[in-house]
Amino acid sequence: MNMQRKRVNSYETSYTHEHSTIWLLQELQSIIGSYYYQRGESIFRVTKGVPQGHPLSSNLAFAYLNSFENEYWRKEKIDSRIVYSRYEDDYIVLTTEKHIFHEMMRPLITGRNRYFLKINKEKLMASEKGEDITWCGVTINLRKIEFSHRRLCKDGIKRRLLIKF
Repeated sequence: MNMQRKRVNSYETSYTHEHSTIWLLQELQSIIGSYYYQRGESIFRVTKGVPQGHPLSSNLAFAYLNSFENEYWRKEKIDSRIVYSRYEDDYIVLTTEKHIFHEMMRPLITGRNRYFLKINKEKLMASEKGEDITWCGVTINLRKIEFSHRRLCKDGIKRRLLIKF
């Protein structure tokens, strides 16, 4: 059997039937709106956003943030002076141009975007001196351009191991 590979350039899906869209939104609101969590003796109902740990949260976050990136960071995706990556809703942005970083982050810092996204300033880290930064469990040495992670070895000691590409 001859199978062809297809490359997906856009993750946006459009529904041509109005009732399909309404039904899908109602189903998502019903699923997400019926989510409760417990903290101590208190039980809370999630009334806004997608609950962390919900089976749909990763997929919905991907679609939502991908749309944000396509709208606000279209130029940055092709700019060779910028490298950025996202894991769930955590970003790492590497650039040597400070003004490019500030321009890129403006919609997130000010909150002026149609996606209602705003950066958590407590989690924001800047490294202008070239020191190590840790992102998603990986330590990045900006001077040596080395990546490493801590791992529990067989002898019971945690060691920092280089990640080879």
